[in-house]
Amino acid sequence: MDKFFFRALLFAVAAGLLLAPATTRGQAFAPSGAGAEEDPDDDDDDDDDDDDALEEGYVPGASASPTLKPPSVLDEAGDLDDDEDDEDDEDDEDDEGDPEDIFGAGAEDLLDEATEKDEFPPEEEVWEEASTKFFDANGYFRLRADLFHKFDMGFPVSSGYTPFDRPLEQTNDIDWNSGTNTQCTQEGKKPKWCRNRTLAGANIRLRFNPIINLSENVRILASFDFLDNLVLGSTPEGGGSMLGSDTSGNFGFVTPPRNPWVPLESFTSSQDAPSWRNTMQNAISVRAIWGEVLLKNIGMLKFGRMPSHFGLGLLANDGAGVDDDYGDVADRIMFATKLFGIILGVGWDYPSSGPSSMKWSQSSGKAYDVSQVDDVNQWLAVIAYKQEREEEERLLSEGKPAISAGLYTVFRTQVLSSENWNIVGASADNIQFVKRDAWALISSVWFRLLTGNTRLELEGVIIGGKIANIEQEQWIDDEYDVLQWGLAFEFEQRFLDDALYVLFKAGYASGDSNVEGITPQGGLAMQNEGKGDHRISAFRFDPDYNIDLILFEELMGQMAAAAYFRPSIGYWFLKNTLIAQLDDIYSLASEPMSTFNLTVRYQTKDHFMAMLQYAYLVPLSGFQDLPGLAGGHRNLSHPQTLQGFLGIVF
Repeated sequence: MDKFFFRALLFAVAAGLLLAPATTRGQAFAPSGAGAEEDPDDDDDDDDDDDDALEEGYVPGASASPTLKPPSVLDEAGDLDDDEDDEDDEDDEDDEGDPEDIFGAGAEDLLDEATEKDEFPPEEEVWEEASTKFFDANGYFRLRADLFHKFDMGFPVSSGYTPFDRPLEQTNDIDWNSGTNTQCTQEGKKPKWCRNRTLAGANIRLRFNPIINLSENVRILASFDFLDNLVLGSTPEGGGSMLGSDTSGNFGFVTPPRNPWVPLESFTSSQDAPSWRNTMQNAISVRAIWGEVLLKNIGMLKFGRMPSHFGLGLLANDGAGVDDDYGDVADRIMFATKLFGIILGVGWDYPSSGPSSMKWSQSSGKAYDVSQVDDVNQWLAVIAYKQEREEEERLLSEGKPAISAGLYTVFRTQVLSSENWNIVGASADNIQFVKRDAWALISSVWFRLLTGNTRLELEGVIIGGKIANIEQEQWIDDEYDVLQWGLAFEFEQRFLDDALYVLFKAGYASGDSNVEGITPQGGLAMQNEGKGDHRISAFRFDPDYNIDLILFEELMGQMAAAAYFRPSIGYWFLKNTLIAQLDDIYSLASEPMSTFNLTVRYQTKDHFMAMLQYAYLVPLSGFQDLPGLAGGHRNLSHPQTLQGFLGIVF
């Protein structure tokens, strides 16, 4: 018994030493999110000022082309301010809309050490002010409820076309009325649910971003999603699938016998954990894991799979906002440094490497790329400038402007592409090589001007290149040019001690006359078949660059081949606590449409957030000539949505 207590005591002491914050020499990491340590240097010394240029400024990124979308450079997904709300978080009210730091939260201290020329202070002074927190984390938990009404816009079921999914009961057979089997598309008596035009439900997500600070120079970062956008009630007990053979002898997923204690879903009393048996998503999704190493007096090295963001998020967006859904991730090796206040970076990306040596029967071991000629090769370079936070605040207090800007350029090539390799369990016999001879040059520029209570910010993108073959699985020598461009503009003015603000957003994405409908259904080959215009020119904004709640967010999925103008007005009824914002989004593709958004948000100092949003779309003359409408024009319904949000940010 004495040995047991002695060992327990040793274990407790060892655990305490391991978990205690490590005192280190030099400036410490300052990871973003709740609990991050503040810089202890409160004097007027400017040693650390250069690092703030990275904290809220530019984040290099990449493009979003239909076939040539490169991932982009971005810091960790630590900014939880929702861009769609157009309001700042409680901790940094003056920095709304600022792009994230290219090096991630806390890297400002690292880069400062890499470029600092002054000698370190005496050992005892540094020892007293430096303390590195070994483990830190940030993220959020959210529950969202959505109600979509008349999103089919009145398109007849018989047309086979709708801009949004119909209620499933309108297209599937239903056993009802003493065994009568009918569809809502058939003539005759129909049940009342054939008149239903509303879809509703709720979903949840936990975003967890841990940071392991091994020293003041080395750290590991990651991003996980738990129950990522899991629809509530979608994994009831007693259901699911299994691998087996159906009645025709075909092997695959089949429906197993039900749990005898849950013979029908009507008897469900619990939810099963998500798995391949009952959903298409994993319970835990590993989004990104990467390392950051400060090379003193040289710069910073980043490597791994990391979130990717640039500027306003027009090209590449990390999806770090609490109401975002996607988030770009790059497999990247990058080096960056700072010279005379200018951020310089170069990197190598792995956008697509094709099939690996991993076998269906191999669950572990080292795998490797089995072909080099099918790789998408990508090189990147970035240059940016942003004034330090203290310098920005000083300039603004003196009535002077503060300017930030960044330029990101990517060059990518692909000779051959390997098709059918990413099918689970596919063998080498399934893989087919197709010649592409593709290249693209992508450039994006970001600019921001701050003056007093005014913010002006814009981002522009241009993509140029060529691709010799757009067929999926065969070679046809039919070269296409790639020329796409887009622009996003934001202007904000605040009044009444920042309680009242007006915001104006506008943007444009180049279109393509070959694309029919509101999205490029069927792929490039089908859209361009038999047409003489050999140019791929439709540009699309990143889906996490939020503009409205209906047209671009749900019906189209993202802003593409259109222009929009969005004036907004907002007012803080309780400062940093209760806000309301009204938006009017006028959209124009071939025909105009208009959307009205109303948002009310409540947040507390202990990180709780609640939000209610309503939107109403007026089609005007839009959507009139889409496929499936015999005779063209008709009166379309006006879609509406009501969305609720509950969240906790940490």
